[in-house]
Amino acid sequence: MTQLPPEIAAARAQWTWRGQRRPAFAVVPGAGQRSVWDFPRPPELVTDAREVVVRWGHIEVARTRRALTVLETAHPPSFYLPWDDVVRDLLQPAAGSSFCEWKGPAQYWSLVEGGHHL
Repeated sequence: MTQLPPEIAAARAQWTWRGQRRPAFAVVPGAGQRSVWDFPRPPELVTDAREVVVRWGHIEVARTRRALTVLETAHPPSFYLPWDDVVRDLLQPAAGSSFCEWKGPAQYWSLVEGGHHL
């Protein structure tokens, strides 16, 4: 395994809650529910065969049965969709970016219809 850059190692080291136990302030989930505090750190990547459809009003932006779900301590489950299942003609690169110490860099996109950013 390669050594992490110091800034990433420092960011990871700050986390107190790693999914082994819930903090005292966490709400106990009811029957059929899960707590975001039970999700692991580092995040778990799970294949999800459910159909995921992304819409903006009447516009279908993406549809897939090949989504990946990221389960990460203190975060709601997030879907990651294959780029091939996204209607790319509806998207334009947007300003800004972010970096997660686990998932790496993220690029932002704007949804555009008829020349209007939605």
